[in-house]
This record gives sequence, C-alpha cells and structure tokens, in this order.
Amino acid sequence: MNPNFDAITRAKLLYGSLPIIECSDEARALRYLEPRLNENGVVELVGKCWNPDVETWMERSLPLPSADKQMGDVDDFSAPKRLVDDLVKSDSIAKSVSVHNFTSLCSTEEPYIVHSIWPTPNKGYNAKHLLKILEKLRWLCFYFPNGKPRPSPLSLLGFATDSAGFLLPAAISTLTPTDLHIREGVYFLDLCVPDERFVAPYYSNLPFIAFLDWDHERREI
Repeated sequence: MNPNFDAITRAKLLYGSLPIIECSDEARALRYLEPRLNENGVVELVGKCWNPDVETWMERSLPLPSADKQMGDVDDFSAPKRLVDDLVKSDSIAKSVSVHNFTSLCSTEEPYIVHSIWPTPNKGYNAKHLLKILEKLRWLCFYFPNGKPRPSPLSLLGFATDSAGFLLPAAISTLTPTDLHIREGVYFLDLCVPDERFVAPYYSNLPFIAFLDWDHERREI
C-alpha cells in the first residue's frame, strides 16, 4: 500500500495532537478505465482491479499501451481496445473503489483528509487485507517512509468502517486478544463489564479501537 505521504503531513498540520481515526468507505464504480497523467508526465490507466495481496500494492501501474503489430494492432486505437477487451473478458475492471481518509474525533468542523484511493478487487479481498493496510498506516503515523521516526506522530486512535461484510471480522480480529499479544506484553483497554469479549489493544500511547457502523454490521452477525 502506497498512501499519499503528503496527506499524512497535512493531517499532522491540521489536527495537531488531537486524536484522529481512519475511515474507509466502499463506493460503487462505473466500471471503466480512466486515463490519468502521473507525476512523471506518463499517462496511466485507472480502473483495473488491484491484486488482493497488499504486498503487491507498492507499485501499481497500468500504462497506456502502444500499437503492437505482432498483436494485430493496426493503429494507436487498437492497443487500448485490445487491453479493454481483455480486462472485460477476465472481469478485471473494478466494480467499486475503496476510499480511505483521516477524520478528527474532537471536532466536526475540521475537514477530513483523503490519503488513499484504489480500485477494489472484485473477489478475494477480505478482512486480512484490510488489517494489513491498517498495520502499514499505523506504522506510517509514527515513521517516515525511510524508517526515520516522526518527531511528532499522528494520534491515530483507531478506524471506522462502512457496511462491507469483511469489515466485521476485521474489527473482531482487531479487538480480540491473542497469545502473541500476551507474550509481547500488549496492554488492552476494556470497559470492566461482566462477560466482556472485546478489548482495544495499545500499540502506542493510544488504544486502537474499531468504530463499527452498527446499523449495518449487526446484520452480519
């Protein structure tokens, strides 16, 4: 996952030391490819599904193809058409887009900051992939991409979700202690109520809490 690092810097300048959460939303897409000019001046196509394996997300690029006579292209329009036909045939054009942003927990007046957008895989994308994204994001809140500690990290308190079905097991996994947590000495925040099942782990000086869209998520139980 390669988020917009400038967005993380802007979030720190905007929110200061206030606690923030990471919010995700799955938006429906119209299933077409859109050309974009990247920062290097190269035209790339956006709209192809990404591989569910998050480890492959650091470098995702679909360049605009050029005519290839060996592939039967007769002009510059034939190559893009061939690409689109192949993507349609393999059901590889995204049906939805995942939008991730930072939101302040202490003010309704502060704007949110989008830090990542990508075409969601049509299949094979589940809770473990979201957890991998959140793990990477937590790390980036405390460290620069080169591994150098941030002198003033973002106060990330957790994440909020929409109604996608795989988000509930991701939240359950996040709020359930494991043997590894115990061995590593992780502390947890609980409510001290009878039969309490879920707790929030402390990966930093703040607990990491899952804020569920209850009206939707309860339908998945």
